[in-house]
Amino acid sequence: MSAPQALGAAGWLAVALLRLRARACLALGWPGPARQAFEAILRRAPDDTHALASRAHLAAAGGDAAAALADLHHCLRVDAGNAPAWFN
Repeated sequence: MSAPQALGAAGWLAVALLRLRARACLALGWPGPARQAFEAILRRAPDDTHALASRAHLAAAGGDAAAALADLHHCLRVDAGNAPAWFN
């Protein structure tokens, strides 16, 4: 994930709220709005590995293997030790 200091306090709070929104949408079975929340996180923090892996999971579940692989490869470029990116 992006370091909080790189985002500033307001940016960090915005990302935290977007992450909460994404999790709520996933819990309610709303993949579209969850994906939108992860995309909003990635606009603020393009190397956020949680958002990348989550968006990859949603892309794979939606049948878009190319987008899922692109996000997972990005995730691995940011953090080569990210086990979920290797095994998803």
